[in-house]
Amino acid sequence: MKNQINYNLSPFSNYILRLFLLLLIIVPINVYSGKKHTYLLENGVECHGEPAGETSPKIDLKEQGILGEKMENIQKMFGKTEMFDPNSSSAISPEVLCYASEDDKDKTLLVIESGPMGGFGRTVSSYAIYADKGDFPHYQRCLKTKKVTRNISTQNGISLSTTKDNAKNILGSKITCDVKGHLLYWYDKKIVMSEEQYQKHVRGHENDIPQPSNFYFRSAFILLEYRDIYIKKISVGAFEST
Repeated sequence: MKNQINYNLSPFSNYILRLFLLLLIIVPINVYSGKKHTYLLENGVECHGEPAGETSPKIDLKEQGILGEKMENIQKMFGKTEMFDPNSSSAISPEVLCYASEDDKDKTLLVIESGPMGGFGRTVSSYAIYADKGDFPHYQRCLKTKKVTRNISTQNGISLSTTKDNAKNILGSKITCDVKGHLLYWYDKKIVMSEEQYQKHVRGHENDIPQPSNFYFRSAFILLEYRDIYIKKISVGAFEST
């Protein structure tokens, strides 16, 4: 039986959220069976592996990092557009801002998400770069901008023009999993709270059984979906969880 990790908006907040879902990107379900974790990816793809390390490489967006940024500031960077829920049937679906290339021949999309970890519309919890806008059902709602092109990349140089092998050279040989066209690098760093931080964290939960842990994980991931050797989607996220 799989045990789902409980995620909070920050390590010091109350237990507001009991489930973490990043629609269109990745649903991590960690199962601590030995050293292996289980990750449920898109389209029901499941993989088993270990974190690639404690600290993630530079996987935020190049030139203007957006992870953790206020969604209102994203609109100042890329242009004012509607924020919408791409899956209104789900109570935990993220709010997104979507941007497309101005060049009609360039099918690149940038989808910026604010899910549970971003307070559903407050801050950026993840983003995805699509090679083909047709893979995003709501692409017609995306704002066209010159800031989105096929050359848009992460800070460490991964773009839609990067091959799978080149991505491995950039991200390193320690891969979390590579299965059915999905290449995942997952990063977890365990942070132990100070006594003061822990007391603030458990305030109001003194009678909980079991008591909240005195540590949390600072996590990040980059998921590359590929066809043959070419990347068709880049998904990136960062968050903290207990």
